[in-house]
Amino acid sequence: MCGISAGLRRPQRTLEVVGVDTHGSVLFGMQDRPRVLRGLGNSLMPPNVAHDAFTSVHWVNAAEATTATRRLLREEALFRGPTSGASYLVAEWVKLQHPNDTVVAIMADEGERYLDTVYNPGWRREHDCVLKHLPATPAEVASPAEAQELGTWSRIDWTGAWPEVAA
Repeated sequence: MCGISAGLRRPQRTLEVVGVDTHGSVLFGMQDRPRVLRGLGNSLMPPNVAHDAFTSVHWVNAAEATTATRRLLREEALFRGPTSGASYLVAEWVKLQHPNDTVVAIMADEGERYLDTVYNPGWRREHDCVLKHLPATPAEVASPAEAQELGTWSRIDWTGAWPEVAA
């Protein structure tokens, strides 16, 4: 995302870059902890993350990402993984906030790797990843720690390098 946003930024263009992550991932200032889904979040800080590229960050939990992934298949016929589901959930919300703007979501994961998890009803029940309804809007938080404590879809206006993220 950092490289793509650098390529899209032009002096005459306004570009908002929204990070999508999950609780327990270190990418945007949370403490590392076990995560239910693979492919969403990270325990290590990659050297290519440019925190100043982002204007906001959303954290989506495993149940929300799983439910959004299945909705992406049902409503858009896109067989993707949970990273794509989380991106889809956030992109839909961003589009509602900015109906006249172009919104692009990166959906990098395929669904085949998640047949035994995201697309398996037994696994979803066992891992508490069943939601009847997705939240319509994220909770606004003041810090990554607040988002981690909340544990549900949340967002923050990002100012570049959050103190807990600074290396």
